[in-house]
Amino acid sequence: MTTRTKLQGSGLAAIIVGATIAIVVFINSISGTFFGRLDLTESNLNTLSEASKTAVAELDELEVSLYMSPDLPESIRDEMGRERVMRDVSQKFIDRLNEYRSYSDGNMTIHRVTEDVVEQARNAKLRVFSGDEATATGG
Repeated sequence: MTTRTKLQGSGLAAIIVGATIAIVVFINSISGTFFGRLDLTESNLNTLSEASKTAVAELDELEVSLYMSPDLPESIRDEMGRERVMRDVSQKFIDRLNEYRSYSDGNMTIHRVTEDVVEQARNAKLRVFSGDEATATGG
């Protein structure tokens, strides 16, 4: 009788684990469809304005090419000599672009250039900046 109880318990545990995995996969698959963000900053620093949401929703088509070097410095010095942390700046920028895209009703695409970023930016006739040019000024 003990063997049967252990088998029943193992089967129940396997069913629970399988159901949990199925639920997680289902939630993950539908989460890409919906967008949500909670901004807890005092001045809604991380929230798009209604005018921005409306403007991007009214665009017929917008293609954004993002040229961002993976070799950005960890920090830069501002004009006062204070060190400013640059970590996560690129990710925050990408997150903001994705937020705009979520409000564009499918009319905005983002193409991220990942190989030979500097050379491709030059070929696109963009001004490439680095080093001292990337120094923060004006506070």
